[in-house]
Amino acid sequence: MNTRDVGVLGERIAGLFLALKGYKIVARNYRYAGREIDLIATRGRILAAVEVKLRRSRRFGEAVEAVDARKLARIRTALANVIARSDGHFEPRIDLVVIDVDADSGDMTVRHLEAVR
Repeated sequence: MNTRDVGVLGERIAGLFLALKGYKIVARNYRYAGREIDLIATRGRILAAVEVKLRRSRRFGEAVEAVDARKLARIRTALANVIARSDGHFEPRIDLVVIDVDADSGDMTVRHLEAVR
């Protein structure tokens, strides 16, 4: 499985996970000015720009460690465009869905981190 396939799989898992929590996925791979938001999800008045990270082993750390301040700044830029194009009735935020797979057992942990800074 190549990196692109892993990313697609992670986004599918995250989309299903969020749907189970009552979110509606309104866009996938939203692009603006060279930036990308993996998923845009709504629930009530919340509009979440969701960054998805899947790690197949802990060799390079946990999935959450792959999201740094630079990545969040890029997402904020794209999210500002989404908000500018919306009807303004949403409360925007950035969420993470991190998926860690234990390479030995194959066990998967999915976590949804809301309103990351």
